[in-house]
Amino acid sequence: NVVSGEDLKNAGVTDLHTLNRVAPDFETSNDSIATRVSLRGISTESSDEAQDQSLTISIDGEYINRPRVMNAAMFDIQRVEVLRGPQGTLYGRNATGGAVNIIANKPILGETSGNVSADLGNYSSKEFNAALNIPLGDDAAVRVAGITSKHDGYRDHPNMNFSSGDKDVQAARVGLAVEPTDNLSAYIAYETSSLDQE
Repeated sequence: NVVSGEDLKNAGVTDLHTLNRVAPDFETSNDSIATRVSLRGISTESSDEAQDQSLTISIDGEYINRPRVMNAAMFDIQRVEVLRGPQGTLYGRNATGGAVNIIANKPILGETSGNVSADLGNYSSKEFNAALNIPLGDDAAVRVAGITSKHDGYRDHPNMNFSSGDKDVQAARVGLAVEPTDNLSAYIAYETSSLDQE
């Protein structure tokens, strides 16, 4: 499956947990704060920090190899590729189940553009997305994007005055594209995300 950013937006996909809306053979489950992933039923049972997953997940080719960081939000995305395994030839020994490639939108030279969106829902759900593309002369451009997503817990525990299943995510990405000649181009990005979930 190759799913465009527009299709992801229309389906309300903002993280790995909602990716199965457009890729039904891909599933996730939570084990405490770790995320277990499976493709066509192939998964890894261990959530240990030293345990590799049975399918590779990457953002712009950067391999995310630990279950506690897989909850990173998917925002300002060009496309997502869900590749059924085995994919060991291209993605190494951890791609028995397959591979998920997340490709972010890149800066566009010579164009000033941006977008903002807001979603509100039950359980005090609030989600805000924004992206801004700024040219730096004729040969470079920078793109800044971010998301904040929160909602209250779905399950109440009255004896403990506590609700679980909540979400509090903030993430941002800054990308710089440089193309000094027709034969030379470079792209550098910095991404950070924070997840608070019970």
